[in-house]
Amino acid sequence: MRMILPTFEDILVELEKKEMKGIGPLTRYDTATQLAFPGNKFPKKVHLCAGAAKGARALDVMGPVVDKQVFVNIC
Repeated sequence: MRMILPTFEDILVELEKKEMKGIGPLTRYDTATQLAFPGNKFPKKVHLCAGAAKGARALDVMGPVVDKQVFVNIC
């Protein structure tokens, strides 16, 4: 049965529910973008991988998922 998910976040949540050995958060995020973008479903927040999260912390931006506006205000 084919499932239609309305948002990028819904797609990502479904991928995160699945137990897939050797598949980490970055691969799940990349897969969600590949599935979502053709349907014009874009992330509402910025999802940071480990390296980007470290750099964001240097700018006092905390968390693996942050609002896009945070980066607009920094620039």
